[in-house]
Amino acid sequence: MRPSWLLALGVGRGSPTNSVKPATWSRRTVLWAFLIAVGLLVPAGFLAGLMLSPERLDGVGDLPEPLVVPVEEVLYDEKTGVSVTLQWAEGPALFSPAWSGTVGRVEVDVGDVLESGDTIATIDGVDRMAVATPQPFYRPLGRGDSGEDVTWLQEVLVQLGYLDELASERDTVTSDVLEAVRGLAEDLGVRGRVDAFDPAWFVWMPDDSFPVDRVGLVAGGQAPPAGSAMLWGPPALIDVTIQPLAGGVLQLAPDTRYKLMVEGVNYPIDPATSGLTAEARHRLATAVPPLIDSVAGTVLRVDPMPVWAVPSAAIQTGEDGRTCLWTESRSGFLPMSVGVVAGRAGVTFVQPAGSTGVRILVNPAQVLEDPTCPSA
Repeated sequence: MRPSWLLALGVGRGSPTNSVKPATWSRRTVLWAFLIAVGLLVPAGFLAGLMLSPERLDGVGDLPEPLVVPVEEVLYDEKTGVSVTLQWAEGPALFSPAWSGTVGRVEVDVGDVLESGDTIATIDGVDRMAVATPQPFYRPLGRGDSGEDVTWLQEVLVQLGYLDELASERDTVTSDVLEAVRGLAEDLGVRGRVDAFDPAWFVWMPDDSFPVDRVGLVAGGQAPPAGSAMLWGPPALIDVTIQPLAGGVLQLAPDTRYKLMVEGVNYPIDPATSGLTAEARHRLATAVPPLIDSVAGTVLRVDPMPVWAVPSAAIQTGEDGRTCLWTESRSGFLPMSVGVVAGRAGVTFVQPAGSTGVRILVNPAQVLEDPTCPSA
């Protein structure tokens, strides 16, 4: 029997006494101690070496290197987002002459463009025709009647093909003119003997064509009273106000042409009013939905201006308010006076432009001892 203290050391019960190796455990302990010491001492020594090295802070506190770039010339169109407010008025109208009776067919509809000589409707079976003349007809015209309105009547009869040419007496209803009037009356559906032209056959148009936006005639209804509006043209755009989206008043450079762009279409701006010309208003009125209150647009120069696009950090200011760039030269950097045109997203547009090969200092505030522009 082995003593119990030997069994406690793991020796006994058939195991050889050399199965426990105290020397092996000592080597492991030493190895672990060595690794721990290396792990602690090597970083500490490295840090100490850095602290003791004379070059440990090299470069700290030095001025930044000059950053030099070539200028870029671009075309500046002064593009400004705007809101365009539209003011409308009711469109032109055609008025009924001295009619009475019942409306039969209505031969005009919304979207039509009436031309001189087109039939508008029938009243009591007689066609009523749109006719363009300098002024409306106001009286019957029979044989022997004379006046300026007779000349207009002859011109209409020639236009419609009832006269080959104007009579030798242009301001008088001759027998030939009366025969032409009778031929017209027959084609219109007038019954009975006709001895004079009736102004109720015609609806006066101030121009040769009339776009129809609204119709007030109803088949089966009563003819409208004399002087009543019965056909309406599109609403008229009478005023346009252009305002920057950022607010304030639209600022336009003098002696510079500008245009308004709405949905890809350009409209010239009147420099005297900063609004649209009459022709441009008419074009815009036909391009946008009727009676719309406002549309979005863009105002820009007709002829873009050449400018330099430079980093905004390159721009410096002097005590007198002058602005300048610092340009690269053989002897260093020299100030160059420039005028700021505009800026956006870290880029500033300046003038004058035109020189090529110019290189500028981007970071003068960090590199130069005195980066302010010299006074004039």
